Amino acid sequence: MRQRDRADADRLFKSLREAQGKEAGEETFDDLLEFVSERNVAAAVALEERRAALLALHHLDVPSTLNTTFLSTNLIENVFRNWRAQSGNVKRWNEKQDMVFRWMASGLLWQALARKKK
Repeated sequence: MRQRDRADADRLFKSLREAQGKEAGEETFDDLLEFVSERNVAAAVALEERRAALLALHHLDVPSTLNTTFLSTNLIENVFRNWRAQSGNVKRWNEKQDMVFRWMASGLLWQALARKKK
C-alpha cells in the first residue's frame, strides 16, 4: 500500500476494532475492503480471506474494548513473568510424578489469585 494511503487504512482498521456488534463490524469491514480493493487487489484478496478471523469477536458480541486488549501480548507476558517469579525457587522438578504440571498449575493459580486481590 502506498505511504499516503496508510493513514486512511489505519483509521479504517481502528474503526473496525472499535465497532460494536455484528452489523457494525460487517459494515466497517466492507468499508475497509472497498478502500483496500481500490488501491491494491492482492491486499484486498488477502483481507477478504481473513474476514472471518477479523470479525470473530464482532460475531460473538464481545465488547469492542477487548479488541485493544487482545492486540497486545502484555497480558500473556505478565502471567508468564509472574509464574517464573513464583516457580523460580522450585528445586525438584520430578517429571515422573507430574510435578512439572503441578508446579505450573499452582504458579498460574497463584498468579490468578494475586491479580484478583488487586
